[in-house]
Amino acid sequence: MSGINPDFRKELLRRESSINTLNEFLKYAKIEQDLHDTFGSLSLDSQQRHFNYNHPSIPPLTAAVNPPKQYYHTMKYNNPVSHSTQLQSSVSQRNSIPTLGNRTFMAPDRKQIRNYPPQSISQKKLSNSQSLSQHQFNDCKVCGRNNHRTIDCYYKRTIGCFNCGQDHNPSTITSFPVYIKIRVNDQPTEAIVDTGSAISIIHSNFLKTIHHQNFLYQTHLCQTANSTPLNIIGQIKLEIQIKSIKTYVTAHVATNLITSILLGNDWINSNHVHLYGDQKQLTIPDQHDQLISIPYVEPTCINYPALLVHEITLPPYSQKLVDITCQIANTNNLIFEPYERHISKFIFIPHTLLNINKNHAKVLLINAHNRQQTLSKNTRIGTLSRDATFSIYATSQVPTKHNSILNERHQTSTRHYNRLKSRAVLRKKDNSNHEKLNIICHHCNEHFLSGNDLQKHLRAECYSEQIRKQIFESTKHIENPKHRLEIQDILWRNKILFDPTPSIINIPPQSAIKTAD
Repeated sequence: MSGINPDFRKELLRRESSINTLNEFLKYAKIEQDLHDTFGSLSLDSQQRHFNYNHPSIPPLTAAVNPPKQYYHTMKYNNPVSHSTQLQSSVSQRNSIPTLGNRTFMAPDRKQIRNYPPQSISQKKLSNSQSLSQHQFNDCKVCGRNNHRTIDCYYKRTIGCFNCGQDHNPSTITSFPVYIKIRVNDQPTEAIVDTGSAISIIHSNFLKTIHHQNFLYQTHLCQTANSTPLNIIGQIKLEIQIKSIKTYVTAHVATNLITSILLGNDWINSNHVHLYGDQKQLTIPDQHDQLISIPYVEPTCINYPALLVHEITLPPYSQKLVDITCQIANTNNLIFEPYERHISKFIFIPHTLLNINKNHAKVLLINAHNRQQTLSKNTRIGTLSRDATFSIYATSQVPTKHNSILNERHQTSTRHYNRLKSRAVLRKKDNSNHEKLNIICHHCNEHFLSGNDLQKHLRAECYSEQIRKQIFESTKHIENPKHRLEIQDILWRNKILFDPTPSIINIPPQSAIKTAD
């Protein structure tokens, strides 16, 4: 074994009793050599200490044993001493050869084993070790070194924080969407910045309230992350202004969006916007490439879940005031809306206004079932909202002769719920996806969001050119543009006065008057 690398000579001696053939010896030797190369490449110091890559006198182990064919039959591996002596003589013969080329010999199982020059294998190992040594870890947050991960650091604390060992409170991450204040075509509003949306979307109702041009009618159906259908009716180009920065985006127009406008990745990527959740702000470069910080805002129309404080049991045909908790500390006149799924269990909760005191309030629960029902702690029974556009409807009970008091409450609550479902509340089931644009120009068959948009289109394109020319000629002497537009608007309303086309009067034929003849 004198010709074998001393780093793994010990491992081969341990396996010597189980090695009976040359193939087995070569197999175990190759395994030890691969293990040595792998672990040796992780530490350059150990590589320099054990062997020199450029030294030609110690060939690789797989190339060190190459005796003649007839010698295999006379070799006896049962004797450890003779085995070592024969191997030593073989290695000495190999080392006495000054240059080694690529050689192939046949093993007893008739398999070919190819020997490579020591220089090529050494260069290969050196390149592998250099590529592995180039990989560097990030600086450890405990000791500052870059040869290991922070979680694997020897000096880290076993409990608590890795550095100090104390228990730090984890940072609270809000689950609400990112809202910022913007101006859309000079109309102020709050927008959701959503990195999970590929497109930007605007609600059709909000689009009707702002000045816009060139609405492109094009219907198709999209799906949100929870597979909710989103009804798209067209596209429009919008100006998005954030502070003094003006950007532009082609937004899709939807009829059932949960907010006025949503800015997706098309707007985020094109304007180099970066979101920082821990700082609750985003940055956007201005015209001088200076980063402007835009803070997140809490939307005024956000919904907060209302949860039960304690586990409650409702007896059959009973009602009970229960304590609820929410994320709001103290406020008045919050709108409470019950969770829909409790209606299928015949648990009815009235819509009401609530005053929140130290995150708590009370809500009435009605069990209209003929058996008792139990609601566990932290069960969501409804939502709280500050949205001032919500309407609260009052209902009156209609007494009947055949129903009990609780049955009357059941019917009243059901009517109340059915009436509330018809409101224009985006967080309820929205039927606006069935909405179709019936405002169409009969000249060019183009669709419009409103009659006002249709009139603007007719005046600009589809009305008679003679009417348009006559109105413009009649008002061109007015210097004030605002006054000129006001006069033109009046003339357009009475455009029939400027229409030179002949009028056609259709008179149905009448029978001849009978005479005395």
